[in-house]
Amino acid sequence: MVRSSLFSLLAGIALLPSGIHAETHSEAQSTNSRAIPIHTRAVAPLATPSGIQFTCSAEQIKELEKDFEKLFLDYGWIRPFPSSLAKIRLSSDNKQLYLNLNTPVSDTDTLSLHSRPEFMITPEIDSFVDRAGIKHDYKVASQQEIITSMLQNGRLFKFDKTFCTFDKFMEHVRIRKNIIKWGIRAMWKFPEGETQYNKKLWAHGWKLQPGVKSSEAISDAFTGKVNYEIGCTKACQKIMAQGILDFYKNVKKDSKMIDYLDGITAPTPLDTMEMTVHGTSIIDRVQEGTLVDRHFKVPSNHWVPGDWGWIKNPDEESAEENGLEGCNIVYIGRGLFVVYYETDPDRTLDEALVRVYQWRKDSKEEPITDGLKKRLRKDPRDAGLLRDVRDFPKNFHQFSE
Repeated sequence: MVRSSLFSLLAGIALLPSGIHAETHSEAQSTNSRAIPIHTRAVAPLATPSGIQFTCSAEQIKELEKDFEKLFLDYGWIRPFPSSLAKIRLSSDNKQLYLNLNTPVSDTDTLSLHSRPEFMITPEIDSFVDRAGIKHDYKVASQQEIITSMLQNGRLFKFDKTFCTFDKFMEHVRIRKNIIKWGIRAMWKFPEGETQYNKKLWAHGWKLQPGVKSSEAISDAFTGKVNYEIGCTKACQKIMAQGILDFYKNVKKDSKMIDYLDGITAPTPLDTMEMTVHGTSIIDRVQEGTLVDRHFKVPSNHWVPGDWGWIKNPDEESAEENGLEGCNIVYIGRGLFVVYYETDPDRTLDEALVRVYQWRKDSKEEPITDGLKKRLRKDPRDAGLLRDVRDFPKNFHQFSE
């Protein structure tokens, strides 16, 4: 196979890490220039792959390779050897495609990607009108930031079956964008007493009233006339569910898919949307989530816009108080996690962790040092606060095109 693009010629071999073998046929150029390979093919799988992986037919892989080469060219990431910003690699049978950033293996940080000048990521501007009729303008993570974060070291996003096209991959990215959109629009109150919600749509225990669909009831919390007062777990469940269901109902307008999702989430959509596990990996799964998947053992600084995570308050005394057991967080990009209660400003990860840490008695008198911040980012099983799991939108294969 002869690669036609400059990126394929350079990146296929020049950016392979140690442990990845390649066979190369090159033609000599002038004595003053580097020989450029005209045929490059990875012939060994990655030991610990990160980034994005497609497992598809050889024909589909060939098309995906072209699509991503064009995307990376559009981003301005293709540069002279050896400083291209992304890598494309193939398995020996041409049925797996690996894509990831050309960053050191130890670099798992996505929270700062938006501010790294080499990636040329710019935010998008959006606006909305809240229930009070007030217009809000805000910066939001772009599709480029989402994709760049998925390409970073530290996690592996797998696509296969009916997700073997570039359009299907971009559908996942657009769903994440929709989650961000609705997270920013969420301006609820934390309940001082009983939870408040639209009782025409919801019964006790967040069960749907007869004849009500999941997409209708969840959307009401964002767009209806009733002011919801809910805890942080239900808040983040609603943000994730709204981003997914609203995408298929009002963005893609896929009636077959939304009917399917309404069906599998009824009658208690918030209870079924996430997987239940007893342990520390997907092997310990008890119940599969209807709307979200989960990555385990994720580095503390690896977040993709549209991810949902959890901060645990391990202090037994303060955690006994309702609402102080911990904090659910949704990453909206640009280093920020959305604050879904009223109009408080969004927080950085360290700000969110310190806030939970200071719920304990006398903790506000302690100095907030870099050492403390580093410790709080560890998993609670390692004396920290941040759980090392991330929940994110599922890929729905049921309705192939």
